Amino acid sequence: MTEARLAAILDGQVVVLDKATARLMLMDPQTERVWRSCSGVTLEELATELGGSPAELASTLEGLAAEGLVTCHHDRWTGARVAWV
Repeated sequence: MTEARLAAILDGQVVVLDKATARLMLMDPQTERVWRSCSGVTLEELATELGGSPAELASTLEGLAAEGLVTCHHDRWTGARVAWV
């Protein structure tokens, strides 16, 4: 199955290309940590794992969700599938 998004590490930062919209997204290291940790976890679990405040993490998650990079189902956050290149 071909993924709708491609990801790569360039100059130490994750860059994601949404092929459907031809949009590039560049993640700072903190956002990348949050995104990579979204494996069906709750906000509270993320806060415990990453050591951030729930309010700050919620803001990051909302931004990632707006870009289609995470989804929330039954209060559990999951990262979108990407093909690494």
